[in-house]
Amino acid sequence: MDTKNIVTAKAHANIAIIKYWGKLDEVKKTPLNSSISLTLDKFYTITSIERNQKLSKDFFYLNDELQNDNETSKISKILDYFRHPDEKVIVRSHNSMPTAAGLSSSSSGYAALVLCANKSFNCNKSRSELSYIARLGSGSACRSLYSPVAIWKCDIDEHKAIAYPLQCNIKLAMIIIILNKNKKEVLSRDGMRHCVETSTIFNKWVTTANDDAAKMVSLLQTNDFKAIGELMERNTLLMHETTLHANPPFSYLNSDTHACLEYIRKIRQDGFETYFTMDAGPNVKLLCRESEVHIIYKKLLEKYDESNLVMSHLVEEDYD
Repeated sequence: MDTKNIVTAKAHANIAIIKYWGKLDEVKKTPLNSSISLTLDKFYTITSIERNQKLSKDFFYLNDELQNDNETSKISKILDYFRHPDEKVIVRSHNSMPTAAGLSSSSSGYAALVLCANKSFNCNKSRSELSYIARLGSGSACRSLYSPVAIWKCDIDEHKAIAYPLQCNIKLAMIIIILNKNKKEVLSRDGMRHCVETSTIFNKWVTTANDDAAKMVSLLQTNDFKAIGELMERNTLLMHETTLHANPPFSYLNSDTHACLEYIRKIRQDGFETYFTMDAGPNVKLLCRESEVHIIYKKLLEKYDESNLVMSHLVEEDYD
């Protein structure tokens, strides 16, 4: 291995507090609603690209496991935005979190890939260009190019969307409760498409989610933590309700998820102010004030094992 031909990059995952759920354009990954996310320091992907003139095809390793042609082709399509068609590489990615378990591994994965490719092939693409290319792999990855708070704002009438950082005047943190590390049965892109096509409340979701995003922008600037948390929860629950109104219906949440939500509601009544959100998976993310995250983490240890809890602060990352 010639280390002189290896370039490495790191990117952090983001967790949406206003969810991205539904595409207007499947190819360009143009969303039907704006979304807002927090970039977390404990969840990240480290990716390396090895350029080798002797290769006849690309190879992709995820967590040291060689991926099949289908998974490798997704990576190759992104690399083609940076390289000459004849150049083939070996890509190695390592996630700090379980993959495809609703913990946003794809957001950090594709963000790390475009950052690495930009350096490896000396492209000097702008942050906005990298964000656009990353979203072609995974929509939410466009937000991981901005931190600690990002918005992916869509304009349905113009068929456009752009990600950029948001000002936030309140110090936030998250605790992730990992209830299931297994790969989910319904991948996010498949579940999203199914809901767009069949859910009887999907139009309600799109309208409400866009309104929620506009409200959240204001709340993040006024330090109203209670309103932020309550809006995040309503948005999350409506997103998951779309799956129950699909045909056939399905759910990413399980009995452990629902038991966890009841526990969160109970400890909140006891004075532990924290709010939940869930992506396309059963695991629960809790939003806390940074000043109270250790207190809430200690309270969670009364019910959950330390191995199932990840305390994460927001990250300031300069990717240039």
